[in-house]
Amino acid sequence: MFHLVTDGACGPRNPGFMAVGVVIFNPKGELFYQYHGKLVWGTNSTAEYEALIRGLEAARDLKLTRIRASVDSQLLYHQLSGSYQVRAKHLKSLHRQVKSLMQGFSYVELTWHSRETPEARIADAVSKGQSFKLGDVLCPPVVEAIVIKAPAPPTKLVPKKSAPVRRFSSFQDLKQMTP
Repeated sequence: MFHLVTDGACGPRNPGFMAVGVVIFNPKGELFYQYHGKLVWGTNSTAEYEALIRGLEAARDLKLTRIRASVDSQLLYHQLSGSYQVRAKHLKSLHRQVKSLMQGFSYVELTWHSRETPEARIADAVSKGQSFKLGDVLCPPVVEAIVIKAPAPPTKLVPKKSAPVRRFSSFQDLKQMTP
């Protein structure tokens, strides 16, 4: 299954200018696709939603049908899984857009990961404009997962999966991966 990893950020403060990073790994854990985009002024939560929207659109355009989408925003994860309500008015339309995009896939598994995992660091680096060599094996394990859409049953907890892992001892090691 292809693995979509997104990260949104804003700065120098929240709210601020937004940037998004999107990476997609193939089933072997190799970097398959990456995207960096700069957006207008907004909040960090808006940037996280925008990053996921860009990632889902990329997966759709690449004609992927089964994906695991990973985010490092607990708010985004819990709002999409239904355990938190979307109360902020500026996030409601983004939430609907993500849900609509997810309906276009035969299977979507949404996962949350800590910001300290290599997975989060890669997406964060891409959101800041760094690029990586396509084909590099960078895909880490899943921390927590829920299924948003599946053939049956529609919502269930998914056990942790092991994946090829390339461990980085520091962000400096990760930066050395750039061509």
